[in-house]
Amino acid sequence: MEKPGKKLKKLLIITGTTGVVYAGFRYLLPLVAPFFIGYLVALMLRPSARFLSYRLRLRIRGKTRHLPVGVVGGAEFLLLITLLGAGLYWGLVKLCQEGKMLALQLPIWVEQFDLWLTGSCREMEQTFGLREGRVADVVSEMLTNLIQAGKQSAMPALMANSVTVIRWGVGITVVFVVLFLAVVLSLQEMDDLRVRRDLSVFRREFAMRNFRMHFRLHSGGVSARIAIDSIHYYKEDNMKKSVLRKYATLIATVGVNVQKGQEVFIAAELDQPEFVKMVVEECYRAGAKRVVVDWDYQPLTKLHVRWRSQKNLSTLENWEEARWQHYVDEIPCRIYLISEDPDGLRGVNQEKMAKAGQAKYKVIRPYRDQIENKYQWCIAAVPGVAWAKKLFPNLSKAQAVEKLWEAILAASRVDDDPVAAWKAHNEDLARRCAYLNDLGITELEYHSSNGTNFKVGMIEDAEFKGGGENSLLGHFFNPNIPTEEVFISPKRGVAEGIVYSTKPLSYQGQLIENFSIRFEGGKAVEVHAEKNEALLQKLISMDEGASYLGECALVPYNSPIQNSGLLFYNTLFDENAACHLALGMGFADTIKNFENYTLDECRAKGINDSMVHEDFMIGSADLSIDAHTRDGRTVPIFRDGNWAF
Repeated sequence: MEKPGKKLKKLLIITGTTGVVYAGFRYLLPLVAPFFIGYLVALMLRPSARFLSYRLRLRIRGKTRHLPVGVVGGAEFLLLITLLGAGLYWGLVKLCQEGKMLALQLPIWVEQFDLWLTGSCREMEQTFGLREGRVADVVSEMLTNLIQAGKQSAMPALMANSVTVIRWGVGITVVFVVLFLAVVLSLQEMDDLRVRRDLSVFRREFAMRNFRMHFRLHSGGVSARIAIDSIHYYKEDNMKKSVLRKYATLIATVGVNVQKGQEVFIAAELDQPEFVKMVVEECYRAGAKRVVVDWDYQPLTKLHVRWRSQKNLSTLENWEEARWQHYVDEIPCRIYLISEDPDGLRGVNQEKMAKAGQAKYKVIRPYRDQIENKYQWCIAAVPGVAWAKKLFPNLSKAQAVEKLWEAILAASRVDDDPVAAWKAHNEDLARRCAYLNDLGITELEYHSSNGTNFKVGMIEDAEFKGGGENSLLGHFFNPNIPTEEVFISPKRGVAEGIVYSTKPLSYQGQLIENFSIRFEGGKAVEVHAEKNEALLQKLISMDEGASYLGECALVPYNSPIQNSGLLFYNTLFDENAACHLALGMGFADTIKNFENYTLDECRAKGINDSMVHEDFMIGSADLSIDAHTRDGRTVPIFRDGNWAF
């Protein structure tokens, strides 16, 4: 039996809850309802409003601007209300027409009713033996009193209700204005509202309660899986709606730094279409006039190489040349979203691919030289299922992809404010570059216990760069997300010694593992590899410049990617876990004041030229690097794999 105190407590709780619910419906609901309805209407109008906002442009002070989605949606809402009002007006007109017809027929009906009523009264008088006209007089008197009573009450009621009608009219007008504002603001701030919703305490608490409920209801292996799935769904949903949006914004605004009126070219695999959609949207938000997505799919590449002839595969069609000419004319931003399987092209005819690439490069090179250092570009990553399973083979596909997403976002500094994080990171790399450039380095010397014993010469006018850089058109951008490197292009033909890889090299969809390269006179003259040595040989013979170095990059062993403990099997990440070198093309923008020189003049100073640029990792926990300077000093740059300054 319950104690009286507990009964009283329950009674008070029930009474209080009932009172709160009643007050909410009685007083708060009328205030909240228009905003809630406005949000629902905004959800309905959002697809069409976003579509039109991207296509409706205004020319203001010489600049083309897109109409805000809230303005377009507000106009759509007004149009919808107008159409509904027109429909209602048409209905009222039809009702009035029917009423007019009724009024015309009413005298006839009244006459017929009078004849019937008179006849009925006479029959009743005859039946009951009453004098003629008695029943008719009684009925007439009743109808007269009824009409008189109606007249006496109608006018006061009409006067009283007219005030009510006016009040209703004013109320409806106010509600309509509030509803209109709610629709416009909801459309304009929809993305922010969704992010706040997903990050809200209520959403997190709901997700955790869902998890706790599953955990309590079940026990054993089945319950554990159900609970994990619940958490997985919450994390994935939260990530897609908020963190990934930040990542897409980072790529568009910090990665390539899209300028208003600029075209954007995106190359992507088929793995993450929803995220590609986000990036496209953020590019448009940044002011892009057109975004083109070029989809790729590794299995199709294998089929093309297998079935197309060597001649056909090596041919660059007229429309492809026209596209390159378009790039020269427009200078679009270029975004590369990589997600391919590290082993996705295993078994493909590498010689056939190499010859096709060499043939096409001869045609492409003049176009590429014209846009070199003029456009913004950025390489970023998204998880592919095959790539994720390569890293996490013991997880399910969904769990592996989610795990890889977490690793990519962490390495890319996608936190509460990734833009601010990248600003600070760029500043740190710029300080290190300034220190190295002030030394006047003529040569870098590498030593490691794995056998690396190597020297490489520097171009006199070259300088170290890191983080972001400026294009010839003056636009600052970050070419790699993530990046931890400080890099320079060495002098072609000045490199001696041997280097040993510390991580696999992913090249043309295959992994080259545990390899070494020996240099003489700046050229790779001998290579060995435990896996895919023939592919490495093919790499250094792609063209004359492929066997020379195009980059020396300094990356501390104590880096976020190295500390993650993951081997990504992807150059973008693995190169930022350790010091690395690159075979092939050098960077003309590492020449001091490169904007004052032609591309050929930069190459004459020692910048290597090639159709390839392939980074390979040589950083280790005991790597030492010394700089030899113009004034004869030897300055330690790296000790035990990390910065010595």
